[in-house]
Amino acid sequence: MLRQNTVPDTTPPPAVTVRDLPQDSANPLRAAFDASPFPMWIYDRATTRVIAANDAAVAASGMSREELLSAPASPAQLPEENSGWDLDLAGRPCHAAMTLPGATATCEACGANRNAGFYRTLVESSLDITTVVDDSGSVIYESPAIHTLLGYWPGERVGKSVFGHVHPEDAPEVVAAFENVVRTGAPAEAVQVRLRDARSEWRTIEAHARNLMGDPSVRGVAICSRDITDKRRAEDNARATRERLRIAQRAGRIESWEYDLNARRLLGTPEDDAPGELRLEQWLARIHPEDRQRVVDKFAQCVRERVAYEDEFRSIRPGGGLRWVSVKSEVIAGHAGSAERLVGVNIDVSETKEIEQQLAAARDEAIQGSQMKSRFLATVSHEIRTPMNAIMGLAGLLMDTPLTPEQHADMEIIRSSASHLLDLINGILDLSKAEAGKIVCENGPFDLRTAIVSALELVEPAAVGKGLRLALEYPAEIRKMVNGDAGRVRQIVLNFAANAVKFTAEGSVTVRVSEAGEDRLRISVADTGEGVPDHLRTRLFDPFVQADNNSNRRYGGTGLGLAISRWMAEVMNGSVGCSQTAGDGAEFWLEAPLPAAPGEESVVSETKPTVPLLRRGYRALVVEDNGVNQKVLARLLEKRGLRADVAANGIEAVRMWRDFPYDVVFMDCRMPEMDGYEATRHIRALEHSRKRVPIVAVTAHVGGAERQRCFACGMDGYLQKPFHPSELDEMLVRFLSPESTLALLTESVQEPYDRHAASLIR
Repeated sequence: MLRQNTVPDTTPPPAVTVRDLPQDSANPLRAAFDASPFPMWIYDRATTRVIAANDAAVAASGMSREELLSAPASPAQLPEENSGWDLDLAGRPCHAAMTLPGATATCEACGANRNAGFYRTLVESSLDITTVVDDSGSVIYESPAIHTLLGYWPGERVGKSVFGHVHPEDAPEVVAAFENVVRTGAPAEAVQVRLRDARSEWRTIEAHARNLMGDPSVRGVAICSRDITDKRRAEDNARATRERLRIAQRAGRIESWEYDLNARRLLGTPEDDAPGELRLEQWLARIHPEDRQRVVDKFAQCVRERVAYEDEFRSIRPGGGLRWVSVKSEVIAGHAGSAERLVGVNIDVSETKEIEQQLAAARDEAIQGSQMKSRFLATVSHEIRTPMNAIMGLAGLLMDTPLTPEQHADMEIIRSSASHLLDLINGILDLSKAEAGKIVCENGPFDLRTAIVSALELVEPAAVGKGLRLALEYPAEIRKMVNGDAGRVRQIVLNFAANAVKFTAEGSVTVRVSEAGEDRLRISVADTGEGVPDHLRTRLFDPFVQADNNSNRRYGGTGLGLAISRWMAEVMNGSVGCSQTAGDGAEFWLEAPLPAAPGEESVVSETKPTVPLLRRGYRALVVEDNGVNQKVLARLLEKRGLRADVAANGIEAVRMWRDFPYDVVFMDCRMPEMDGYEATRHIRALEHSRKRVPIVAVTAHVGGAERQRCFACGMDGYLQKPFHPSELDEMLVRFLSPESTLALLTESVQEPYDRHAASLIR
């Protein structure tokens, strides 16, 4: 139904009404009925048939006049008597129908064309305004709908100008249209005008005018008007919504489209300056050739399976050039359930793709830079560790010889300086691995108390030298066998304890172990030193930050230990932190998941293990290209009762091994002509009929990958330059004791034999 204004009916009806007109005034009403652009018809409630309809009603029904006049209507569709309603005819909503009881009999008795009351009732019942004016614009007649829609009484405006309530801005256009109707006789179709109603509110009216001056029974202009205020408002809102959507789509580079699967036509604007309609072949031609087949296959699959279509591809612009398009669409099914249409959007993601490519290039450049840095650090480490091995080895050998007190002190300075330099190298390498995300967590059972004690043993000499008390508080109820990364825990405790000893002048350093929640333990290292300023406490775990970072630093160090500790803790799903103690000192702590592990708890020995004296007669082969390192390792072996021969490269090593059955081989990995990996593979390939010789890698390269490579090529042990003499002792005891020799005899490692490399051995 159209909108109806409810205006209080407080004034008496005017003296002039349509019923006061003479009977022959039905003729102008009949003329208005016939000329109305709005569908109007009459149903007889008794027969439920249409008995009268104007041309507009016939056109709206989609039927011929004969079909419409014979079409019955369901009683449920019929409204109250003498009222209008909306009726759906042939899929078209129509309005302004009415019903009359016994209308057919009345028409048959009186003749529809001559029944004045018949058309008067029809016009008076219509919800559209019917107005008849003379050629000057004075109102002759106005139907009762004027009261329903605008609040004026029928006859209230009779004799007055029909333009009296027209909006001033619309008046010139309306007057011009009326004068054109009067002058030319041409109808005025769908003129929209704003009229002021009885409440002084502006309503939008759509008016149609017909010149009936030539009809002697009318001699006026018939105007049919309909209130379209709500319709106009809805259209304005829809237009504003579409405009906002268009602006939003343009801002977001989004294009909407619809594809008709049956007609194979694409409706919308899938390209910047494409026409509104494209055939599928035209659209496919604009897809980059490298993407086209994939798009076609995926498109067909989505239509076949009736699933959403999403894809990204390159599109060729109509004016040239490429752009990246992201497509998202939904399949719309028809009444039979088969896919009929695809409705979707295109999103221009060219800028996003360009940014992604730039980020990818930057990432690749960063990765390459990181790899170059890693290679540089590995090379520098190798080059430094090789002479460091010589320095520390010779220093140790000299300190075992008779020296004056002054010479012994000087050698101790050399040894401690070399040890400090080695710590610096290890810290830089650990930082590089942490930044590259190459610190991995190993998980296995270990004795936590033993691990902590072994870390404290390394700082014990420095603590004793400063007169500090080193203590471990490990409650009996705390589990000792745990699952976790023993090496990482030991390293973090060592870093904390070493810092505590460094920054504590007197008092004590105490390590405490306590529960920190389910399966988590807290290991703290508290000292009685200077403490940490508040402004540095949160930054201490950043690389290269130190508590004594000022122009007169009293302590050494690189500021890497705590940063590396933080990364190690995070790898273990733990955390580290620093807090002030009750006194003036600081407390550094580690919290990490360390659940209980089955196994026997080891007993920490209070004395260091001794290396048993090996029997005389063992013979070792030292494979090393650096002359100083050859001398150092050979002398260390000779001091332990072994005879040592030296080979300068892998080719010499294989030749010497074939000539003599050595008891152990110490193999450098990086050498000219043939490296240690290749030499090891040749020895393993050639020793089928001989006793397996233990081969110990001696390398300046560090990292788990290097260790794995050594074992993969057939080596049995691993020494990292520079090594401590105790590590050499461990290798000798491991491989030259009767038990280890028996184990080696039972092992068999089959490696492919490289004939090309073997040909280098003379």
